[in-house]
Amino acid sequence: PHGEPLAHEAWMRAQLPTEPASGLPALELVGKVDRLDGLPGGGVAIVDYKTGKAPRAYSAATDAQIRRRSFFQLRCYALLLARGGLRASPHWEGLELRARRLRLLYLGGGSAGVDVVEELPPPDSGEYEAELAQTEAELVALWGEIASLVRRGDPRAFEPCSRKFCSCHELRPIVFQESRSQRPA
Repeated sequence: PHGEPLAHEAWMRAQLPTEPASGLPALELVGKVDRLDGLPGGGVAIVDYKTGKAPRAYSAATDAQIRRRSFFQLRCYALLLARGGLRASPHWEGLELRARRLRLLYLGGGSAGVDVVEELPPPDSGEYEAELAQTEAELVALWGEIASLVRRGDPRAFEPCSRKFCSCHELRPIVFQESRSQRPA
């Protein structure tokens, strides 16, 4: 299966632990990865399709911020993969299910109509685990912020995040049991 798609639109799910003292329940992280490709030499590439063109070069600081934001979703998929969130197929026997490449395919750019932007996770397993732990800590902190807002019971304080793949803005009316007429404009 090296060099070919292993999965398309695959659901992944794993529970991320929280500190008992925080009072937060475990966070169940769920995602649907666009594609997983087997790589020669082992590991997988996590592929996400994007519409439009890849962001163009700005200042180094702005480029780093755009890149961090763009690859956050893929790092979440890498975390899910590492935490056993993907049901393995018998066809993958012997394949290392570790993200070796994170790949964004922008379908509206480049001379062939596709821009490819890649990030390589650290090859050292200690650095790789540290990167996964940082992503996990970021998610658990966000979970804590959401839980705090829910405990406050004030829907006006709940501002949805700017991540396109996040559905927190859809959950707000459910969590706060709002009708359409009660929602702020």
